[in-house]
Amino acid sequence: MSLSRQMSSRISARNLLKWERTPEEVPPSSETIETGIRWVKQLWQAQNTWWKEPSVTASESGEVVLEWRQGDLRLTLYVLNRQADAILSRGSALSEMESKECYQPSDVQALLQELAEA
Repeated sequence: MSLSRQMSSRISARNLLKWERTPEEVPPSSETIETGIRWVKQLWQAQNTWWKEPSVTASESGEVVLEWRQGDLRLTLYVLNRQADAILSRGSALSEMESKECYQPSDVQALLQELAEA
């Protein structure tokens, strides 16, 4: 089984850079895009049964943003350069958020597993 071509193309530089931006917005760097692609591939390979392709966007500050949802649980990764910040949240309550600084995909694995079990 391999990561779908559609997923790889959604994280591609061409797709992340084609959106219209204001002069203040920064496009993701090639390093950030490569890290996003690598992390998705490694997270996908580590999942045994559950996998949903994340929604993929770019933030105005140049991050690749990956988001998975399962019920009212949401896992959002903000990838910048070679690391990411992960936020696991339930519903819309700010008090029910868990934030974690991540340096490699394995740092996200437990959060993704929690999402899979929701």
